[in-house]
Amino acid sequence: MGNSLTTNSYSPKHIEKGDVMLFGDNCLVIFYKSFDPSYSYTKIGHIDNLGNGSITAKFEK
Repeated sequence: MGNSLTTNSYSPKHIEKGDVMLFGDNCLVIFYKSFDPSYSYTKIGHIDNLGNGSITAKFEK
């Protein structure tokens, strides 16, 4: 078993604050502000109200 994750990348027109994306097959990105990207990502999820208090995230294999 390798260290990479399954990808389904695409070039999103816009990324929202709180989006959780995979860049490549081994780089997890949590975006802290909205913008229009020029790279491809695999969307994994979204964190609501990011930056409006504390959050706890736990990633397990």
